[in-house]
Amino acid sequence: MAETIKIAVCDDEKNIRSYLVSLIKKQGGECGITEYASADAYLSDGKEHDIIFPDIEMGGSGAGMDGMGLARHIRGMEARKQPIIIFVTGYEKYVYDAFDVGAFQYLVKPVDEQKFAEVFGRAAGQFYRIHRGYLINLFHVEGYDKTEVRMANGDKLLLSRYKYDGFMQAYMDYISEESL
Repeated sequence: MAETIKIAVCDDEKNIRSYLVSLIKKQGGECGITEYASADAYLSDGKEHDIIFPDIEMGGSGAGMDGMGLARHIRGMEARKQPIIIFVTGYEKYVYDAFDVGAFQYLVKPVDEQKFAEVFGRAAGQFYRIHRGYLINLFHVEGYDKTEVRMANGDKLLLSRYKYDGFMQAYMDYISEESL
């Protein structure tokens, strides 16, 4: 079975979660989406995700961990796969805090569809299927040859000979985009 990009939407407002899910589905591609009403629900689920869309302020003060706390918690878990974090919030004042936790992007509510498509496209360009069973984040590639890709965590993954040329192009595009 082919892997998909695993996406989490974490917001205490159901209508915002539904809107974000609809925007993700409009982008097409292979995505598995899970919704969470709180940071605690996300953490207790224990699933790993490739991309997470947390709201920075969930449920107000005293309602458990907010999105920024969730991001700090995730970044502190070294053994765990690190997802791309794209904050979605109504507050511009947290933009600098978002980058302290290595956020990929920061979207302000109400989320503009065109801006969302652009940000999502860049985040999902970071992924490439090197084999029927392997979808990788190009950020974590340490090296490769004709038959395998070596990841930063030490994993050596089989590179399909049919995917080699496409992988090379995607990786070179990713590297050139990162160097801008």
